[in-house]
Amino acid sequence: MWKDANESFLETTVKNNDLGLDNSGIYMKEIVGGYGARPNRNSLVKIRYKAVMADGTDFTSIDTMGYVLNYPIGVQNALLQMDRESKWRICLPCELGYGEFGTKDVYGNYVVPPFSTLFFKELELVEVVQ
Repeated sequence: MWKDANESFLETTVKNNDLGLDNSGIYMKEIVGGYGARPNRNSLVKIRYKAVMADGTDFTSIDTMGYVLNYPIGVQNALLQMDRESKWRICLPCELGYGEFGTKDVYGNYVVPPFSTLFFKELELVEVVQ
């Protein structure tokens, strides 16, 4: 049931936001063009995002810093195509997010349930630190 709801959410979100499919499997649309450095897989980056799951649960980050390799594969693929200070809207099928296992907190509760479609209303590459 959750998997079906997420597939439906993906279809609706892609259509309602006019997202295009890139060759890595992410649905995306550039909101604001950036300039300057693009990261590579080993880059330390500072990003900002606003995202939601199919059930309406928000997971939002004001600013977070991490290596590109530490993010889900779909976010990695988007970041590798983004210029510094650009903003994109992306939607990730579960296979490019947290997959069939999801993520849990330290108490064993799901933060992102298995098979979740992730919709990043805004993903901003704030800075490529290295």
